[in-house]
Amino acid sequence: MRRIAYLPASFMLIGIIGFLISSLWIYPVSKPYGFAFSVVFAAMIGASIVSMTHAPLPDEKYRLK
Repeated sequence: MRRIAYLPASFMLIGIIGFLISSLWIYPVSKPYGFAFSVVFAAMIGASIVSMTHAPLPDEKYRLK
């Protein structure tokens, strides 16, 4: 089974903000750079969603009982 790392919430926030900036401001100016940055930030969002659903919590005190 794969080990999935816990990612902080700021990772998803940076991914969302970066995707919005790259798709709204960078893509109209330069299509290759806008597309490349959008793919990178979309991958960050995808990784944070996988981490949210499958990764263990970093501390035992936050687990549901």
